[in-house]
Amino acid sequence: MNTEARDPILTGLDELAGMADGDQVTDRMAGISRKARTNRIRQGTAAAACLAVVAAGGAYGVGAQLGGEANGNVAPATNPTVGTESTAPVRRSEPPTLNERSDQTTPGLAGWVADLPDGDPPEVPYLEGMALHLPRGNAVDLPGDDAAIVGMTLKGPVVLVEDSSGAEFVSSYLSVDAESGEYSEIPQSLTERYVQDEVSSPDGRFFTSGDAVIDMLHTDVAARLPEDAAVLLSWTGAGIQYADDSGGQWLWEPGSQPWALEEDIWFPSQLDPVDVVDPDDDDAVGLVTTGRCTEVVHVYRGSTYEERWGRRCGGPGVLTMSPEGSWLLTRDLGVVDPVQETTRPLAPDASGELHADTDAYWLSESVVLLALPQGVVRCDVTAQQCERATHRPAGLPAGPG
Repeated sequence: MNTEARDPILTGLDELAGMADGDQVTDRMAGISRKARTNRIRQGTAAAACLAVVAAGGAYGVGAQLGGEANGNVAPATNPTVGTESTAPVRRSEPPTLNERSDQTTPGLAGWVADLPDGDPPEVPYLEGMALHLPRGNAVDLPGDDAAIVGMTLKGPVVLVEDSSGAEFVSSYLSVDAESGEYSEIPQSLTERYVQDEVSSPDGRFFTSGDAVIDMLHTDVAARLPEDAAVLLSWTGAGIQYADDSGGQWLWEPGSQPWALEEDIWFPSQLDPVDVVDPDDDDAVGLVTTGRCTEVVHVYRGSTYEERWGRRCGGPGVLTMSPEGSWLLTRDLGVVDPVQETTRPLAPDASGELHADTDAYWLSESVVLLALPQGVVRCDVTAQQCERATHRPAGLPAGPG
């Protein structure tokens, strides 16, 4: 973890997150705890838009490491290895910080985690330093000095690795085979335009970085993002959510016209492609914040029709929402049922407060992984039971935004 050179975008977003529980709130997503990944490869034209848009609604820290609606295992490798040709490395003058984890914690949280029983390791790939741990139990030593899991495909994770040890900063995307642990670099020619952040499709076939929608089965470009795309926020059942330079949010399905969202919505990311989604799905569940109130919203691609439930005003900030909107997890370790409009503890003895940049990954609609300074914790919010999945801090797969 590099804490010496903190990205100004991340710092600004942490300040916004701190406002969520205050009295004076100007942020339109004020009820949401948030964090933003640094602009690791591309700063250029999208950097200013990233701060404005993420603060407005594409917030990383409101869950942003959300898993799909699967059991968390990565499907066996059946796809060919992604591009192995040599390409010029991506370079920039100052190294960013990936997988930055806050060391801030409370005695209550540390004590609660220490008393939890041990459980199985995480069901999804995770990072401990530069060691990528895979679901089969093997670990892969990655090159470079910083890394983040930025996508999940049917083959395995996509990892962004960075090396700041030399005279110039170098970064690249690696496609890792979840079965063998072998990895290859995705050609830079497929990730070269300045569009902020990355997303992978719910079915695990496509990965998007730059302006290219990459078919990971054939390692070629299946589509190009709309010209006004500046920041990628998520890939939902209703399409790719992105923001333009002015902060407007859009949903776009390759082969169709972009559809403007009338308000800023945070959508959980469907990162786990084990349970392949219905290709005819055209809807998505997200979270909307107005002033100090949050509300779950169900939207349909290309339609003004929507469903809303679970309006909640005030109270602790929301850290994350389950993929279908059944549960909201708050920073004080509370669980909100937005349908019944009730709140209860994550576990009977849960104590402490989660930092705004806590990573969360949903393995299903009720089971979530939390990356804490003391290690990864697995919780079943329905059964109100938690256990330790690791005893060391670890990086979980990252959602967009």
